[in-house]
Amino acid sequence: MATKIKDSSMNAHNLRVLADHCQVSEVLELISPRWKMQVLFCISQEVYQFSQLKKVFPTISDQVLARRLGEIVAEGLAVKFQVPDTMPCQVKYAVTKKGAALLEIVQSLHQWGQMDWE
Repeated sequence: MATKIKDSSMNAHNLRVLADHCQVSEVLELISPRWKMQVLFCISQEVYQFSQLKKVFPTISDQVLARRLGEIVAEGLAVKFQVPDTMPCQVKYAVTKKGAALLEIVQSLHQWGQMDWE
C-alpha cells in the first residue's frame, strides 16, 4: 500500500467510517493502488518476469513494482516461483484462480467504462 497513515489522523478516521458503512470499501482498497491491476493483467498475458514488466511499464520504479508484486502474491492473486535449472535463477509469476476471477471483474468494469451511455 501507500504511505502508512497515522491512526489518529482524519484520513484514518475516514477510512474506518467507510469500512464500517460501505461493504465495497475493502475490495476497492484491494484493487485501487496504482499499477496493481495493470501488473496483474500483464502477468495473465504471460508478461511474468520483473524485467518484462519493467519494459511494459518503463516509468514505474523498481521499488513500486516490487511492492505491487509482493501485494499481489500476498493477497493470493498470483504465485511467485523459481524456474528450475536456470542460471542466474529466474523468478516468474503466474495468476491464480482468485486473480483470474478478479481480472474477469476488472474486464467487466473496463467494458462498462467503454459503453456510450447517451
